[in-house]
Amino acid sequence: MTLLRNKFEFMVQTHQPTTVIDTWSYWEYEEYVKLLNEKNKKEEEDYKKQNEDADRMKQSSSIGNFSIPKMPNFNYPKF
Repeated sequence: MTLLRNKFEFMVQTHQPTTVIDTWSYWEYEEYVKLLNEKNKKEEEDYKKQNEDADRMKQSSSIGNFSIPKMPNFNYPKF
């Protein structure tokens, strides 16, 4: 990510002005960006997993709604 994009993410996620970042030392900012990117990646993976699980649940419940009709009992003549 670019510096500007990371500052934007910081501003959006923490609701603070980006000028706060300018007071940090470079290593501190780099570590923060690394942690922020890891957090965002994990949240995205969790979100995808939840959606996949929800889709599977919908599919399995919709398959369960179909029932096989029972054949009527016929009395066959005995010979």
